[in-house]
Amino acid sequence: MSNNMINWSDQLGPRKRRAWALIIGPGDEIEVFQGKPIPGKVAVLGYDYEKAGIWSHTTYRLQIAENVRFLTGRFGWGTNTFREGLRDATGKETDRWYQVANALGVTLPTAMKLVREFAPNEAKELDQVEDDLASLDDNSPAGATTISLSYGWPTRKEREQGFWEWPVRILDRNGREVGRVSADGTPSGQVRILKREFLDGHGGGGVSLLLAVPEGCEAVHGPVPGEKTQAEMETENSLREAAAEWLQQYGQPAVHVACREYSFGRQRILTYAEQQGCPIPSEYAGTAEDLNQFLAEAAALSETFEKLLK
Repeated sequence: MSNNMINWSDQLGPRKRRAWALIIGPGDEIEVFQGKPIPGKVAVLGYDYEKAGIWSHTTYRLQIAENVRFLTGRFGWGTNTFREGLRDATGKETDRWYQVANALGVTLPTAMKLVREFAPNEAKELDQVEDDLASLDDNSPAGATTISLSYGWPTRKEREQGFWEWPVRILDRNGREVGRVSADGTPSGQVRILKREFLDGHGGGGVSLLLAVPEGCEAVHGPVPGEKTQAEMETENSLREAAAEWLQQYGQPAVHVACREYSFGRQRILTYAEQQGCPIPSEYAGTAEDLNQFLAEAAALSETFEKLLK
């Protein structure tokens, strides 16, 4: 035995995430620490138990043998999975079987045996990832590869344009769309979703994807040329209705303000509109872009309103 003495607690983490500890080595061996001595590997020198309802826990005083690793972590923060916790503990990717084995530092059969016993549902997910990759690889002339894409934390303007309705498009080297992942996570065409995670944050948070796609393709999240989102159409309708109401309320002075060409900035335009007796609605006065869009919409409607005013 070495002098490698450590303390380890099985206390739940935030979000009630379970703690785990693995005994790895000295050869291609791995097992879950269950709070009991493991001959030749781990000696339990003592322990203390703290009673605190669901937060009750035991702190162990352990001595670890030479050439044995004591790897600890908790189930992941975002997905509450062992794989996410292993990634956090080691800093290594754990999306595929071989990556899990590399993170653990053992052979693939040993890693697979551990996960199938310790986290069987995750083993099924890892199997599905490999099946999806193999399927795409067999059906794509160029073969398959994996790519990752994260997007989110949109601004107000992006949300108005339909940010959360935009798909992820898979484009080949010529920019042609060969596959798509819809906003609700439904894949179509030449793409398989290997992992989809949601992240908390401003504007609805974010999304992280791991995708299997044909070799040489890229994934792009954004508006689709020629396609309008529901949010975009609602924003356009609101703008049109506001411009029409403004013209109806203020008549010819509003037509004059909308159709004039301006050589000065937003604040002076707002002041000029007030001087003409037709102040710009506050929801379209905050930025130059909003103001210009409002005036352009009003100008487009002005010919109709001028006929009605005559």
